[in-house]
Amino acid sequence: LSSVGGAWLGGLAPPHLSVFGSEVLFTGLDAADQSGLGVTNGTAAGTYELTGISGAKTSGTGLNPTDLTVYDGEVLFNGYDTANNLGLWVSNGTAAGTQELTGISGANTGAGGLDPTNLTVYNGVVLFNGIDASGHYGLWVTNGTAAGTYELTGISSANSSGLNPSNFTVYNGEAFFDGLDASGHYGLWETNGTAAGTVELSPISGANSNGLAPVDLAVSPNPPPPAGTTADMIMRDGANGNYEIYDIGGNAILAAYALGQAGPEWQVAGLGGFYGADTTDMMLRNSNTGAFEVYDISNNNVTGTAVLGLIGREWAV
Repeated sequence: LSSVGGAWLGGLAPPHLSVFGSEVLFTGLDAADQSGLGVTNGTAAGTYELTGISGAKTSGTGLNPTDLTVYDGEVLFNGYDTANNLGLWVSNGTAAGTQELTGISGANTGAGGLDPTNLTVYNGVVLFNGIDASGHYGLWVTNGTAAGTYELTGISSANSSGLNPSNFTVYNGEAFFDGLDASGHYGLWETNGTAAGTVELSPISGANSNGLAPVDLAVSPNPPPPAGTTADMIMRDGANGNYEIYDIGGNAILAAYALGQAGPEWQVAGLGGFYGADTTDMMLRNSNTGAFEVYDISNNNVTGTAVLGLIGREWAV
């Protein structure tokens, strides 16, 4: 997209893009050579920077938003404030609706700030790596508000200088990550979003004695439906938001696989062929906001998602 208004002569250079509703939010360099929060509808005329954001850094790097993560009808990200500290920000896609979550209990208020990284949506909240008041990197949880943002403290076997979690991957109702244990070694950890439910997987046979140091965690794809499958059924666990797909043929369940997890506020709104040649895509609706989202499913795997938009909760499918 050429001729974008306000773009830097050296290039817009958008490294962080996140689909949000019918637009895309991204980090881009403006004419002042500062990294700001941009919005685009896929056209040059519809691409612009959100300027005049209250509390955002306006010198040097600028706001420099990173880790843009869509959550509950908003976008969370890491950005610089006027004190040159990195904090947790939330945006609804407008300058007036973009703000830093301040006054977070237990967060680092000194140089560097909270510095939230590795933001990952899990079980109706967002997990991230952040700096606490002691200057340690720990495992944090947020629901998109300052009051609902806190560190999981007292985690058994975590390093006293900080767990420093990274590489989050959601699988089978748990979030797995790379973390630092009490021995100073990086190992494979899992969490259910609570301190008591956060543990290191140990001992792992054949792992290095100085730490497994797992990186690039990824969920392996489900195998395709077996021969004879003529229909699918999708089931939801109301307690934790886990979804499973059941392959059915000849009045029998031939196979069943986990599809993934969505927060308890997301409910099934319908099934159908919304994209491509497959016929078992899933549409979910957020009971809090009225937002709709489509999950494209092919060969027993979620292959993509698309936000349909917000419709008032008084409207039923």
